[in-house]
Amino acid sequence: MRPLLIAALAGLAAPGASLAEDAPPAADPDALEDFAPLRIATIDLAAGLAVGLDSGASGADLRAGVLGAAVDLLGLRARVLRLEVVGRPSLGSVAVGGGLLTVDAWMVGASNVDDRPCLWWPEVQCDGSTGFLGFGGSLLGFAHETSSGRSALRILELAVLASPTPAFGASWNRFRFLPRAGASLDVLWRVPSGGDGVYPRLSVGFDAGLRLGLVEIEPSLRWRPSLRSFTGDWGLEASLRIMLRGRWDGLSPPGSPLRLWVELGYQYWSAPGTAFAVDQLPGAAHTGVLRLVVAPTLFSIVSP
Repeated sequence: MRPLLIAALAGLAAPGASLAEDAPPAADPDALEDFAPLRIATIDLAAGLAVGLDSGASGADLRAGVLGAAVDLLGLRARVLRLEVVGRPSLGSVAVGGGLLTVDAWMVGASNVDDRPCLWWPEVQCDGSTGFLGFGGSLLGFAHETSSGRSALRILELAVLASPTPAFGASWNRFRFLPRAGASLDVLWRVPSGGDGVYPRLSVGFDAGLRLGLVEIEPSLRWRPSLRSFTGDWGLEASLRIMLRGRWDGLSPPGSPLRLWVELGYQYWSAPGTAFAVDQLPGAAHTGVLRLVVAPTLFSIVSP
């Protein structure tokens, strides 16, 4: 009887012990979706091809850039301290650009506590079913062509945004479509064809994002007519980025993001000398760019 009782107790204990020791934790297929919402010191290196579609000029396109910080949170997407250098050795073209602050989207929702307007801020909780309107823009951007000496300063850009999905809900990480309308103020000098001065412009278009596991697709479009010559001086900027997200050891204990993407860009400027653009080939109205980019982040802050 005693051996039978011992065997029965062992049989009851064994399944529990096996489950506790052998069952692996459930895998999260979207583990990277909210990984490192704050990235600090991101370097991007790119190589590709630039083509002046109307001038016939084409050549290798090389870019090196650094981004001071980037924030990707529900309701807020922003970049701080961007600097990039773009060189086309065979075309004798080098351009430098950057900016102090770019806010892609800062959405307005409702507070969880009451119906007061709520924007993302540390320790502030916004209602996850809200956030259909917001704003964006940039502060102190610049572009400079070393070959011609032409320089442009974007003092300020402001835009109003809309979103069909709530910006403070999880779906905003997976799908975003943000139509926008606003205006910018540019200052240009040393324009080869003349035309130094102040250029106020409208800015109408959209940004979008679609995540499919570790792949993210980001199209963007801007139409920028000058308020001084609405039909005679306007630009169109379009881009498509297909990005693979991963991580590497980095300089942070949990690791940092590592992103690899293919970037396809197109720009048209009816008056190329007045363009605020680093990618535009000098003298070309139509410019197309194809790049492969690798962008490791050195430091990151992850969600608790």
